[in-house]
Amino acid sequence: MQNSKIVKTLFYIAITNVLIFCLCVSSSMAIKIGEKTKIHADVAINTEYDSNIYLSPENETDDTIFHLKPNLGFDFTGSSGSFFRTGYQADLAAYSSKSDNNFQTHKPYLRFAVETPVGFYVRFNEFYKKTSDPYGSDTFYQLGTRTSRWENDTNIALGFDQRFVGFELKYKNAIERYDEDLHEWQDLTENIIYLSCWYNFTPKTAFLIEYRNINGEYDSQNDGAIVTTTNSDGNLADSGNTWSDMYSQDYTKNEFYVGLKFKPTKKLKGALRVGFGKKEFDNNFDVNGEEYNDEQTWLVDTDIKFALSDKTKMDFAFLRSIEGTPTDEAKSYVKTKIAYTLKQYFTQKLMLELGLSWINDDYRDETLKTDGSQRPNKYNNMYGIGSILRYNINKSLRTSIGYSHQSRNSSHTDYSYDEFDQDLIFLEINSKF
Repeated sequence: MQNSKIVKTLFYIAITNVLIFCLCVSSSMAIKIGEKTKIHADVAINTEYDSNIYLSPENETDDTIFHLKPNLGFDFTGSSGSFFRTGYQADLAAYSSKSDNNFQTHKPYLRFAVETPVGFYVRFNEFYKKTSDPYGSDTFYQLGTRTSRWENDTNIALGFDQRFVGFELKYKNAIERYDEDLHEWQDLTENIIYLSCWYNFTPKTAFLIEYRNINGEYDSQNDGAIVTTTNSDGNLADSGNTWSDMYSQDYTKNEFYVGLKFKPTKKLKGALRVGFGKKEFDNNFDVNGEEYNDEQTWLVDTDIKFALSDKTKMDFAFLRSIEGTPTDEAKSYVKTKIAYTLKQYFTQKLMLELGLSWINDDYRDETLKTDGSQRPNKYNNMYGIGSILRYNINKSLRTSIGYSHQSRNSSHTDYSYDEFDQDLIFLEINSKF
């Protein structure tokens, strides 16, 4: 990226955000209805330079992207930790040059909880997302490519938490659907049951045991979706074959964890879980006649927050899980993620956030190539680094400027189309009450 182009882009970003500054100032609204109820509305306007919008390994295409992000919400806070919240969020994105990439994201949500003084509680969350963004799914399917899809997550939890013991039974239904026939083979419904029990051996630290049962069903595969094949350039193509319920990738996962959840001081809180999991396929053979092999591995689910001081705070996350495959090149993969975030508050108005991340996707049970030869072992490593400087102009207005870099490399030249480097620079003005 040439220096003159960077300067021109930064100038363009700055001028654009200054022009919409007045809009942001007048767009924040909050209406209080008594002491417990609030209706709030805000908007963020973001201008972003992306050095590689398609996440290509070479011949990169850059562009400037404008985001309008409205947010409307209704909050009610009850007694004993009970609450009700609902709202709507959106991201309306327009590309300066590649307008075919323009997309909209719409995200309504609903959350409520009922908690009693004796420790019983019910919690409910539902999140819906309709989008055609190029940011890919949770498994990075279609990362870098504009793809129309919708998702819906429904969670309900029943629990009890008192001085010495606690338990929680939770159910989650997660649905993902793609609009185009070529991508329907990734339509997935997961039904997940969580059962957690813990013992508080100190007032602020608990030993916990957790079991998770996950049933995954590829609905469109069972209904005869197109079988895709990955070309040498990484693009998907119709193989001319179709899936059926006799060969679909439906699975059952059983996961067991032990660990700790803790909040010994105001400065330290989190949960540490380690365990073992196994993924078993419902069918014996895939659509190409290759045998499914069950996978098992160790698991981690850790999230720790630590405040070195009132002005310095850190977050650390370590996750490892077995996932359904987002590619026809393998039947499963193991995802390992480590992320670290540091937040430094210089004043009440000025804050710097720094982040580092590493994600390893280790594909298991690679499929045969179209010529019948065995694919080489596949794994991808993705590294990320970023920084954001935020300044609160007043109670209603905040501005941010940030930079991030992502880089992904693969284990073999056969998968070089998965590799990329990307730089992002953004400036955002957010009006928030």
